[in-house]
Parts: sequence; structure tokens; C-alpha cells
Amino acid sequence: MIDKQPKIYTEKDLANLTKRAKLLEIVEDLEKRGAKVDMTKYPSNTLKYLRQAVLDAQKQLEPTPAPIVPPAPVKAPEPPKPIPPILKSSTPPPMPVITPKPVPAPAPKTAPVTPPAPVRAPTPAVAPAPVQAPKPVQAPPKPAVPKPKIDWRTLPESTPEQFVRKAYWKILEREPDAGGLQCYVSYIKGNMPREQVEGALKSSPEYAALQRRKQASK
Repeated sequence: MIDKQPKIYTEKDLANLTKRAKLLEIVEDLEKRGAKVDMTKYPSNTLKYLRQAVLDAQKQLEPTPAPIVPPAPVKAPEPPKPIPPILKSSTPPPMPVITPKPVPAPAPKTAPVTPPAPVRAPTPAVAPAPVQAPKPVQAPPKPAVPKPKIDWRTLPESTPEQFVRKAYWKILEREPDAGGLQCYVSYIKGNMPREQVEGALKSSPEYAALQRRKQASK
């Protein structure tokens, strides 16, 4: 009994199929014939991905053609080598004269010459230590001249920059640094109350250290 030829599914045949159940039957048929179908590779069981699963499984069942091995080249037979003619002579060839090799004379043995011991150079005299010049006496540092304090009550406060400078002299008793001046001016321009700026300066570690120095000097 002759086995029935298995059906080959083409892309045109699969495009005409619109039912999901029919495509699943085709996948089961290919798995029975030895194909391995991993359905997890396909995101969903839509008709498009089921058709692709059938095509991928069918490629596994296609027979792999055996590689064609070219025949080995046939070597041509080598031509026979010509045989040199034998010369006939009535007289035998003369025997070669062997010249004896000259024996070299032994070289005379000479006693090894011992080199003289090296002469040590005299030890140089140690130069006296140089006399160090006395170090110049450094002048005592000049005492720092305290900067005059500014009466904060006389400073204007109409602009944000003027208010921040007045708050620094009022609370920390110094000129504001560039970073602090820029920071607090931006806060005031961002609708921050001026009382909060003074509160932030009073809660700083610098203000607490200033108060401790004032109490210790009393």
C-alpha cells in the first residue's frame, strides 16, 4: 500500500484560511509529522501569527539536500624517463688519484697571563662643611586692621539687593557674600516674605557663633 503524500501548505493557501480552528489543526498535523512548534514565540493567536507558525514549522520538515562532493581529479600518468645510452669503450677509465688530507700541526700551548691588580685611587680629602649663614630675622606680622562696622539703620532697603545687604549687617554684622546675596535676592523676587529671609539668617550657625562670642567678651 502506497503512503499518501503529505500536503504542502503554501502562503497562498494559508492566506485563504480565515478560521483560527483550521490553522490550529494544521499546526497539530505538522507537530505529528515531527515539527516542533513553540507557540510562545508568537505574541498572540491571531490569524497572521498562526499562518507564520505554520510556515516556520513546515520549513523544519523540508529535507536537507545532501552536499555535492566533486570527484577527485585524476592524475595524468607521468611519461617514462629516457634511458641514457651505454657507451662502449675498449679501455677502462683511469682510477682517480686519492690525495691524502694534510694533518694540521698542534698549536703551541701558552700559559695564561695574570693581569696586574688594579691600583686603588687615593681617597679624596673631605671638604669642610660650609658655614651656614644666619637666618634672617622675620618681622612680626602686622596686626589685622578691623574693618569699620556700618550702622545698618542708615542703609536703604527699597530694592531686594539693598534689603539683603541691610539684613546681613543687622544680623551677621558683615557684608553679604556673592552666593548668599544672589540666593536671597532670588527668593525675594519669587514672592518670599522678607521676614523669612531674616529668620533664615538668624537660624544659621554663623549667627549662633556670633552670639557666643559676644557673650564671652562680656
